[in-house]
Amino acid sequence: MKAEEVKGKIYPSAQTARAQIFAYIETFYNTSRIHTSLDGLSPCQYEEQSFTLENEDTTTALVNLTN
Repeated sequence: MKAEEVKGKIYPSAQTARAQIFAYIETFYNTSRIHTSLDGLSPCQYEEQSFTLENEDTTTALVNLTN
């Protein structure tokens, strides 16, 4: 984050710095940026993958119950 958002920038005030860094974190870093701890996926991709796998597991469990 330091290299992507803060390095080399001069913010006019601490309040502006906080607002811009918060916006960066909420709109890019936490949603789109690829994270190595998530196997190279963005947080949104990781959540979508987890949700899909969860639904598949639930569907499989329901099918097994009816058989």
